[in-house]
Amino acid sequence: MVLRLKDLFQAQDDWDTEYLLSTYHDEFMFIDDYVLMNREEAIDHLLNGVPLENNIWDNERVAVAETDEVAVWSFVTETDGRPCKHTHVILKKDGLAWRYMIHRNFLQDQNRN
Repeated sequence: MVLRLKDLFQAQDDWDTEYLLSTYHDEFMFIDDYVLMNREEAIDHLLNGVPLENNIWDNERVAVAETDEVAVWSFVTETDGRPCKHTHVILKKDGLAWRYMIHRNFLQDQNRN
């Protein structure tokens, strides 16, 4: 299997955890602001720690880049009453998600830059 954004977006929209977990490489690591998770911790977080009612992965979703080595996309949520752009970066190894990082940036104006 090779991780592709089109399939990832569909799995997120359908909350297909079986597919999402199948994209994790054995050496998978999740890196967030103050969090570092190995594969097992990330699986537990995905299955038990993600509040689905707060996740809007398709709002202003943009596929930024996709190659055999990387997948990058962004979307916008509202955080503390302000628009916040989330940029997700997956580095791939053997076609699977090897390193997964998120960058969040509050947007200053309506241009959504």
